[in-house]
Amino acid sequence: MWEAYSSAYAARYGVEPLRNAKVNGALANLLKRIPMDEAPAVARFFVGSEDKFYVNAGHPVDLLLRDCEKLRTATVTGQRTGAPLSRHTGFEQRNYEGAPDGSIPA
Repeated sequence: MWEAYSSAYAARYGVEPLRNAKVNGALANLLKRIPMDEAPAVARFFVGSEDKFYVNAGHPVDLLLRDCEKLRTATVTGQRTGAPLSRHTGFEQRNYEGAPDGSIPA
């Protein structure tokens, strides 16, 4: 489990994630909530997620634990979770399209 999370994290961020008592406890609790044989794939899916909340937080283990059932379902069904970071809301897009110079109004 740790190896899957750690290697995905290092590939994404270019640094190893911290491992401490809090992280170890979260991973132990995660393994009580989802099948052990599925946990590595769920961890890789989580770190690869472009969900804006996860990206802004830096894909910490506590969010992996918090959302592990949702992430497990998404992993086994191939669903995406959340909105990508670069996605505009309808309101922002309408404002952009309506500006004469193509800029987004403040």
